[in-house]
Amino acid sequence: MKFVQRFMVLAPGAFLGISLALFPPGEEGTAAASPEGGKGAVSISSIQNDTEPARKTGVLWDETPIREALTALEQQSGQTLWLDRRIDPAFPVSGTFQNASAEQILQEALRPSPFRVSQLTDGLLFTAPENTAILLRTLLAKKRHELRENLPSSDQKKWLTERSVAWDHLTEPKAVLEKLAKTMKFEIRDLSKLPHDLWPERPPMHISGLDAALLILIQFDLTLEFTSEGVKTVPLDPRALFPARTPHPRFKRNSLQQSEISPARAPCRKEPKFSFAERWKFTNPSQDVPFPEHPAKPKRKNVPSLNKQHPDRQRNVFPIPRTPRTPTV
Repeated sequence: MKFVQRFMVLAPGAFLGISLALFPPGEEGTAAASPEGGKGAVSISSIQNDTEPARKTGVLWDETPIREALTALEQQSGQTLWLDRRIDPAFPVSGTFQNASAEQILQEALRPSPFRVSQLTDGLLFTAPENTAILLRTLLAKKRHELRENLPSSDQKKWLTERSVAWDHLTEPKAVLEKLAKTMKFEIRDLSKLPHDLWPERPPMHISGLDAALLILIQFDLTLEFTSEGVKTVPLDPRALFPARTPHPRFKRNSLQQSEISPARAPCRKEPKFSFAERWKFTNPSQDVPFPEHPAKPKRKNVPSLNKQHPDRQRNVFPIPRTPRTPTV
């Protein structure tokens, strides 16, 4: 160590020459940071070749880590398999399958686990926790509808066109979204809500800009909101995907009637009994139509019934003869 220090003091020019020889100007070492501050490169390009059809295959998994299993299955089946960041890549999967599609293999292999697979397109399978996999297809359908309602047709085409998307190891998801927005010449606001994360390498996959952005954001419980002013990142609310059921007009009318009469009482689906005047008042709240006079019912005469006049003529009732009781001595 003393020799190295003495050499640096005595011959600084030689040490500088050695460093320049190892790392020439304009090049960096393997451990050096990238110009983008540690972010991996993101590649987005147009699709040159047609997508290959999915192939059936066979696998043998025995406590295989799920990331390793999905990587091998993706190469064999020719489909894009995307693993959610919230799933442990070392989670073991087991199973033996022959002549089966990738979706069938994953459905059976993940059945005893809390994870599910959702097929979004013909060549894209997304493996995620069960509560996320249930929402995916509904979320994509709703956002496509929202996109068509708020953006012109030229901007819709930018979001719905499929492209080849890939990124290097240790890439930030925020960098992928920024590259997508730059390719589509669109601005996605509030990307600062996306937390810092580093993702593994992603081979090229064919996916639309809308699907890619939504699949990235849903892993952070975020989504996109399309308005006439533009596109922004908002928190994901699963309840907004499933609107509340609208009650039948008949039951809605009855609940209103009950709330007017007894607000403290919970509305029920049974038809409540109201008088003729109450029904008329409810159906004609403006009182434009005069209330009709309801004819009074004729009173029933107090005629004694047949049973009271003739007790012995009651049906299936006959007088029972009584035997005199003999006194006991």
